[in-house]
Amino acid sequence: ARPENVGSAGILGIESSATFTLVAHARLVASATFTDARDTTAREAYAGKQLPLRPRYRFYARPEWRGLALGTSVSLGLYADMDATAGNFLDPASTRPVPARLLFGAGIYAALPAHFCLRLSARNLADARVHDLANYPLPGRELYLSLAWSSADPAPMRKE
Repeated sequence: ARPENVGSAGILGIESSATFTLVAHARLVASATFTDARDTTAREAYAGKQLPLRPRYRFYARPEWRGLALGTSVSLGLYADMDATAGNFLDPASTRPVPARLLFGAGIYAALPAHFCLRLSARNLADARVHDLANYPLPGRELYLSLAWSSADPAPMRKE
């Protein structure tokens, strides 16, 4: 990818996210973005086309089961997630496409004493061979183990 100036563009979009608490320990987090980014220059090859590297939509959803007490000071949570991104183009004439992608992940975490959180997460569980917005290949299946500390009290996570 390389930067390129656009003579003029019309960009309309909306972005929204919501968190739904379904029952005491279950929730759904979802977010969506729609962007209509059109080239409005007089150049015939570009006019009216979606600007490169700006996909038209993106959607993320994450059902989660959280706050499962394990004794008095540890709580567990688990989740699955889905990330969908529309295809787009690498060039202003829309001749070099990048296909849409759909990725799935999952994880489990433990809220520990002293504001620590231990998390095991997996991304791209289906091992999809996809590319980012600039057409670079994304990794296949990924597995992460992390230990995090926060000064914020994680107690609300245990109570929900």
